[in-house]
Amino acid sequence: MATSAIPPGSGSEAGAAAPVALPPAKRRPGRGWYWVSAAAVVAGVAWAVVAFIVIIGQVGSFPRVPDPGTGVLILPRGGYVVYYEGSGASNGAVPAGHIDVTKVSGSAAVGSITRYSGSMTYQFGSREGSAVVVLQIARPGRFLVRVTSSAAPAGGHLAFGPSIAGWIVAAVVPALVLVLAGVGGAITVAILRHTRATRARPPAGYGRQAAAASWPLGAASPPGRRAVAYPPADNAAARLSYLQGAPVDFGQAITQAFSNGFVYQGRASRPAYWWFALFEVILSVGFSALLIPVSIMTGGNANGGAVTFLIVLLVLLPGLYVELVMLALLVRRLHDIDKSGWWVLIGLVPFAGPIVLLVLTLLAGTPGLNRYQPTLLR
Repeated sequence: MATSAIPPGSGSEAGAAAPVALPPAKRRPGRGWYWVSAAAVVAGVAWAVVAFIVIIGQVGSFPRVPDPGTGVLILPRGGYVVYYEGSGASNGAVPAGHIDVTKVSGSAAVGSITRYSGSMTYQFGSREGSAVVVLQIARPGRFLVRVTSSAAPAGGHLAFGPSIAGWIVAAVVPALVLVLAGVGGAITVAILRHTRATRARPPAGYGRQAAAASWPLGAASPPGRRAVAYPPADNAAARLSYLQGAPVDFGQAITQAFSNGFVYQGRASRPAYWWFALFEVILSVGFSALLIPVSIMTGGNANGGAVTFLIVLLVLLPGLYVELVMLALLVRRLHDIDKSGWWVLIGLVPFAGPIVLLVLTLLAGTPGLNRYQPTLLR
């Protein structure tokens, strides 16, 4: 009589049902929240760009008179900041002079004219400006403006308009809130996903080799244990995990890099490293797109402690976190080619060090196992 072997742990020998493989539990929060975070960053950058385009247009529409020279302006009632525009104005090179504003129409009246306290500069291409005077118009009308200066270079002007400090804050603050919320949200999602994935890992010692040695492929696992056979030689790459050097696409490279942001063990494939490097470049370009308009508006000078503080938060904190994630990823990339993570220090050697490190990151990973292969399945 022919007999058949029953795999260990498959139940009773008579009428035993085959074990049902349950799908892996989904991680929460889902990856869709990364897209929400990315949308917030894009919205913040777009807000800043559009806002500064509007500000540039508004400043370009300010009424102007030559310096030195005269001109007649129609000014509504309210407060004005008078900006000197000329070469070097954004760096504080404002020539000494005198401005006189008198009414032309009978109903017009000047309230007051005082020196501007503080510093407010801007630069739009070749146009540079610096606030010099605050003017109050008590009653609207036509005004004759006379500007005298013995040292003003040719081509200078005085521009009359509202203070642009509030405009800059209105452009920067919402953009910063959106960008920081997006970056902070992505970091939070990555930490939560990593924490929950860590809790769901199988017990220590049950790696690929141990699973294959203990149970045949298709056999049921002992209670409380999950057995996974070692990947076949013809399809090993398809079953590797991220930390085992599996190839990944752009989205997986970003999410897995943040999920393992401070993991210095295991491996990182060449696509995992270079896709995230591309993401870092894109992020840097996005930050620059937000900060360049601020630099243009202020002529390279930070006007106001609040704006300066927010800019530091925008660049320093998210940038520092991304660099730390990149450092751990670089260590794992070196592990993938069977090099110690301490090889990152060669990047400190002037000139030659960064080149050597670049070449190492371009090498293909070690085929099969190496000494940095993680023993836990993920």
